[in-house]
Amino acid sequence: MLKGHDYIIESAKTLSQRYQNAVWLFVGDGNLSQHYKEQVHELGLSEKIKFTDLLPPHQIPVAINSSDILVHCSLREGLARTLPQAMLCAKPAVSFDVDGAREVVNESTGRLIQPRNIEQLTTACAELLENEDLRDKLGRAGRESVKQKFAPETMVDTIEAVYKKLLEENKL
Repeated sequence: MLKGHDYIIESAKTLSQRYQNAVWLFVGDGNLSQHYKEQVHELGLSEKIKFTDLLPPHQIPVAINSSDILVHCSLREGLARTLPQAMLCAKPAVSFDVDGAREVVNESTGRLIQPRNIEQLTTACAELLENEDLRDKLGRAGRESVKQKFAPETMVDTIEAVYKKLLEENKL
């Protein structure tokens, strides 16, 4: 339930009617995967929503690159690694505005939306499905942003600054 599949499925019901060629790809597995597969089948969306089950890490970029956008509707997940992974593949992200998502997703790299807001989710996805130029622009900006933020030098400098600050605070 926390991964947000219900919200994506609900949005897909509407979007699949407007965008006949759209297909959703759910990557991964879990104790609710069979439930979601049955739900998708009952809704008549089996041709629109596909499940890969668990993929080895080296196949994740292949799955991301086969997509136009990444939709991440988790309700709790720190900074989900799939967001920067998608951006490294130059794919824009639509994400619920929870936890660490805003560290990488913003108006320049994708769309942050209110958690559980299916209308916003549907609108954001439709905007990106309809506008290839916007997808490309956001994807390129996301790639550059993530490359800079998560470069080894940047990460080391950031961690070092945190330690220095903690040491200074403990001197008091």
